[in-house]
Parts: sequence; structure tokens; C-alpha cells
Amino acid sequence: MGAGQIRTPPGPPWPGGEEVAGPRLRCGPSRSPPGGRTGPLECLIQLVRAGATLNASTTRYAQTPAHIAAFGGHPQCLVWLIQAGANINKPDCEGETPIHKAARSGSLECLSALVANGAHTDYVIRIDLSFSSNPRKGEHSI
Repeated sequence: MGAGQIRTPPGPPWPGGEEVAGPRLRCGPSRSPPGGRTGPLECLIQLVRAGATLNASTTRYAQTPAHIAAFGGHPQCLVWLIQAGANINKPDCEGETPIHKAARSGSLECLSALVANGAHTDYVIRIDLSFSSNPRKGEHSI
């Protein structure tokens, strides 16, 4: 890991332990208040208070906290990020924005929060449909 990067915990809001730019801070059982695990919103607030930026991207997939909150089905985190000024229309390495992640995960609460706060609903994702009997590029929008 490079200077200024952390390996995030496997728990919410950054599953998989991807590296993100920001301060060295971990959430989880060893950092929890007495009697329980730090929840995703509390962890997010701690990260931002410690200096993590709202639009920091993971180094591997270029996903922001808004992408991860939307895909994880954490509307409370998403609303907090939106109110704090996060960019909800920033695409990741696949060209997907947080609204695509919310749709993919089936989180109607996250979709509602994003649409109510100005998420672009007209983005088109280009995907490879080579798994079908007629291999060609296709377009899908939400």
C-alpha cells in the first residue's frame, strides 16, 4: 500500500477490503463502542471525521462511498453522503453511477433517495452480451 492509503475492513461500508485514499482508520468489532459493532453509518461518519473525502475512489474499481452504500443497500449512509455533498453521478471504472448500483442490488430505498436528490437516470451502460446466442454489444439504461 502506498502512503496515505488504508486497507479498509471487510465490513460495511467498504466490503472486500479494497484500498482507498484516506486516513488510517478501521471500523469493526475492535473499534466498536461497548456492547456492539460499529454500524455502517457510524463507520462512515468516523472515516469522514478522520479526513476521508466524500468522493474518494477505491483504487481497484474507482467506486466512491456513494457507489458502495447504494450497492450495499444502505440508504441511511447514502442520504448522509448526499447531505454532506457527495457526487452521486460520478461513474466508476465500468461507467456505472450509484443509481446503477442501487438498481443492481434491488434497493428501492437507495433508488428513491438518489432520484429525489438529482441522480441522473438517463445514463446508458454498454455491456457485452456475448453470453447470448447472438454475440453483440448491447445497451441498457435505467
